[in-house]
Amino acid sequence: MIDLHCHMLPGVDDGAVTEEEALLMAQVAVESGVTDVVLTPHCNVPEQFDNFNDRRLEQRFLQFEQLLRQSDVPLTPHRGMEVFVTPELPRLWDNGSLLTLGGSRYLLVEFAFGEAAWFADDTLRQIRRRDLIPVVAHPERYYFIQDEPRHLLRWANDGYVLQLNKGSFFGMFGRRAAKTAHWCLDCGCLHLIGSDAHSPYRRTPRLSYIYEHVADAVSMETAQLLLHDNPAAILTGGTIYPAMAQF
Repeated sequence: MIDLHCHMLPGVDDGAVTEEEALLMAQVAVESGVTDVVLTPHCNVPEQFDNFNDRRLEQRFLQFEQLLRQSDVPLTPHRGMEVFVTPELPRLWDNGSLLTLGGSRYLLVEFAFGEAAWFADDTLRQIRRRDLIPVVAHPERYYFIQDEPRHLLRWANDGYVLQLNKGSFFGMFGRRAAKTAHWCLDCGCLHLIGSDAHSPYRRTPRLSYIYEHVADAVSMETAQLLLHDNPAAILTGGTIYPAMAQF
């Protein structure tokens, strides 16, 4: 499996605090069947985290990559970030401050949970006009999506990629997020499931449980699509399919 959303890079946000904790997260991921992970520190969060594309962030990645090799942990890391959407996002992309997922055309973005639907729509259109493909992080957690999940059918039809959190399916973010996540799975309007892991103890990078859940609820082919094939296509420049394409 491949995890495209993980806060494993140590000491940069509210994810892994130390290298030891990050290494534990990596071991948990590998034990559950994960081979590749995109490190996605929070970026552009007002008054909390900057984590823009600079030499400091690159050095943190290179140090952690070396730590994985020295520790013989068979996990391949890739660079990325989870970009919090503010009106400055288009300018930040234009001046080179943002990273896509693994150097691809896919930009992982998150909105405030109480964001307005019109602002989300406008931002996604602006991202698309820059020849990027937005990957919307955990849309099942946004209130306007919970109120009207059919927004996601339109977003999928518009070519946006939808990444749900594994924890949402198990109630980690409340009943409304769980209901919306299962609605998405039933309707097939999702492309990726990521861990959004922050710790080796809670919100972990273990993906085996959600793989089994999707395989039981829908099919093994859908689990493979959401947790391996589509993530691999993002990293290699292939084609992404929504889960509905399997039926």
